[in-house]
Amino acid sequence: MAAVDAVVRYIVRMGDLYDDGDSITNMKLQKLLYYFQGFHVAAFEEQVLFRDRIEAWEHGPVVPSVWQEYTHLGRMPIRLVELPEGPLMGDFEAPQIQLMRSVYDRFGQFSAWRLRQMTHREMPWRAARRRGDQTQDYKITTNDLYRHFHRRFKK
Repeated sequence: MAAVDAVVRYIVRMGDLYDDGDSITNMKLQKLLYYFQGFHVAAFEEQVLFRDRIEAWEHGPVVPSVWQEYTHLGRMPIRLVELPEGPLMGDFEAPQIQLMRSVYDRFGQFSAWRLRQMTHREMPWRAARRRGDQTQDYKITTNDLYRHFHRRFKK
């Protein structure tokens, strides 16, 4: 299992490599972390990519620890110089890198707002919002991620 900082570095680096005019902002990063975790859980039989909690916030899935780290940037892009030091690929095994590349290729093309809209239609976010409205705990569970993304991964 990688540290969430390693996954963040990977996503920001991919955004820089693609240089498609849509930078990785904190909001876009949050949605990509959700998709990375969801597909990883599906591909590796409920094994999480990173341990940090994902919550269903008003504007979609958020990893609170990462959100706090970059909230000062507002809607500005996250740059590699702002990231914690560490190896870019050394934290991952080849199958994980292949999966992350595929997920980025599929979802990295969308704007933060489009990703927000997409996640709002998905069961893990919706289930966590319903539970949270009753319990005040908006955690998106690994089980919900697995059930939702396992069906998508098979396709």
